[in-house]
Amino acid sequence: MLKTSTTSASLRRAASLLAVAIVAPCVFVAQAWAARVFPDNSRQVKITHVADDEIVADGKAFHLAPGVLIYTQTNSTLVRGALPENVIARMQLDGNGDVRRVWILDDDEILVRPWWQFWRRDQPQSADRSP
Repeated sequence: MLKTSTTSASLRRAASLLAVAIVAPCVFVAQAWAARVFPDNSRQVKITHVADDEIVADGKAFHLAPGVLIYTQTNSTLVRGALPENVIARMQLDGNGDVRRVWILDDDEILVRPWWQFWRRDQPQSADRSP
């Protein structure tokens, strides 16, 4: 009788180890493939100048909203004084026309010319990455 309880416990342990061995790599791979999703009302711009609470994006001056969120390529946040110049970013405006959120884009996130919005003028025609 003692052998069957030991055998069933070892079978349960082996089954749980097998389940962990199958599921764990899937979780790590899914995290590596996760891409950032941007809101529909955000647009891609080139930030050329950063002042105290203003930025110049695509030749237009924009005011930074109080509490603006600035995300780097790794989704960590920056304070408004640490926003770099001459970068390609996505920008979202609030109801007042102030910049609410900024995402600094990685090289593979930059849209050179999106085929579904080729008629819109708010998307840059080329990704000029030179400073």
